[in-house]
Amino acid sequence: MDFRLRVFVEVAENLSFTKASNALAISQPAITKHIQELENTYNVKLFHRSAGKIQLTAAGSVFLEYAQDILGRYRLLSDEMALYNGADITNPHTMFGDEISIAATPRATPFILPLLGGFTSRYPQVKIIFSTMSEEEIESALHSAELHFGFVHKSALSGPNAALLQIGECSLFASGNAPEKAGRFLLYAGIWVQKSKDNCSQ
Repeated sequence: MDFRLRVFVEVAENLSFTKASNALAISQPAITKHIQELENTYNVKLFHRSAGKIQLTAAGSVFLEYAQDILGRYRLLSDEMALYNGADITNPHTMFGDEISIAATPRATPFILPLLGGFTSRYPQVKIIFSTMSEEEIESALHSAELHFGFVHKSALSGPNAALLQIGECSLFASGNAPEKAGRFLLYAGIWVQKSKDNCSQ
């Protein structure tokens, strides 16, 4: 993976060289060097710099979309390769690592939160990072692989992020459209699909 992409995304998402330096544990001159190398490689300016503040240029905004997508695919590649290296894929820690990032819309949240308790009680070594987001935010976070899963209520999302599973009126989406992982997560959590029109059930 091109480490410069990680540097760029950290700077772009925080609009701060200092925060990127702290997050990546490298010096600010190194951050600047990586950004300059990217700008020289593509012969574009990625940031406007003025009065100690930075903003993405038009080219920088497009670059951010691609960089997030590439980094997300690297993450998915790592997940998928774990299935082929003899790892125990019945263990959620093997498949998801130390954390699983999940988001739900405000209407889906009351249905989903009780179900996540089933997972955390079975696998306390894996931390669930839960957020409440809008459908648009969930779609964007899934696209950039910032989330493993997103739950929405009566979703109208379509295309690459079409729902993988319906749990009552809750639609389950997975980063990278990975239905095997979505299904395994539900099994780990002790959740199954119910035909009820009113709730998600365990």
